[in-house]
Amino acid sequence: MHLAFLALQDPTDPAAFSGIPFRVARHLRAALAERGGRLSTVGPLHEGAPLSGKVTKLKHRLAGRGYLGHHTWLSTRAMSQRANEAIQRLQPDAVLCLSSLPFVDLDPSVPAAFWVDGTFEMNLEYYSDYSGLADDNVRQGLETDRAGIARADLALYASEAAAASAIGYFGADPERVHVVPWAANLDAPPSREDAERALAGRRSDRAQLLFLGKDWFRKGGDRAVRVAEEMTALGLPTMLHVAGAHPPLAPEAQGVAVEGFLSKDDPAQRQRLLALLHDSHFLRMPVRAEDFGCVFAEAGAYALPSISTRTGGVPSAVGDGGLLFAPEATPQEIAADAVALLRDRDRYFALAQAARDRYEQETNWDTVVRRVLDLLEPLV
Repeated sequence: MHLAFLALQDPTDPAAFSGIPFRVARHLRAALAERGGRLSTVGPLHEGAPLSGKVTKLKHRLAGRGYLGHHTWLSTRAMSQRANEAIQRLQPDAVLCLSSLPFVDLDPSVPAAFWVDGTFEMNLEYYSDYSGLADDNVRQGLETDRAGIARADLALYASEAAAASAIGYFGADPERVHVVPWAANLDAPPSREDAERALAGRRSDRAQLLFLGKDWFRKGGDRAVRVAEEMTALGLPTMLHVAGAHPPLAPEAQGVAVEGFLSKDDPAQRQRLLALLHDSHFLRMPVRAEDFGCVFAEAGAYALPSISTRTGGVPSAVGDGGLLFAPEATPQEIAADAVALLRDRDRYFALAQAARDRYEQETNWDTVVRRVLDLLEPLV
């Protein structure tokens, strides 16, 4: 099979969109080679808004309303045109895209699937960027998502929540909808033995939590601080390490170590990040909004259980490899459960092993890419 892989971003750039297009392309190419196939990559399909779109966005901004230019007919049709030009040039047997947006006018002669983490409907008034949008932008966002879903031969979603939105709100054919999670963005994941060695070496007289992300508020960094404080108050000294974000902490804040942004391209910073993943007891990410979260899969690779919120696509990302709480759960409730778990080493080890099992069986790129190809091949 000759597969054309399309992305809104540059799939040859390991930094674009958290490296997801780059890693999907790399693993697709390897998996196709094993099957006697080949891959062509296309992107970026989204080249920014035209002048008219920028004027429209400015007009709505001045009126106090948000506007997402890529969720408009003007932008999605431009993406479709670029995609169709690539299809005409490459003549692939099938198409896979990491967005539904170019599907609004996609060439109907070639089997095509998209693989995304959310729908416009589920993100509306959920993410801050999708809140307070102009009415016309909301209308076009819903219309273009519906059109893309209708065109797709397969609609692949990273979470149960997204698949439910596609079927329940947009009327997608359930037989064409499949849940295929995204995976851990790790270039050199630890072996099972290394992960278990790190697990065995975690201290029992104190706790270490890891917050890993740039968006402090959306990822729930303030909540993570309060849980760490409550765990210490319960008699288990706890330190929260913050990597990626620059939190607005009070000068007198205790129990928080700000690591700053740790680049995987810098050897010293990469080693520090690996040490945090090895030594921490929990990935503490009490997110307010999240369509999936590859960071949960990355934690699982290190047998690091997650503590997070039962919202959006998080349950599909974490699975049984962590503790999930309702958004309204108090820091005291979360801290009490975390401390009780850490004081029961057998239960904690079982949860950590479950996190690693999930990574090995469901949330590594080799596994999920093979599943995508298994779904695509019958269409060719």
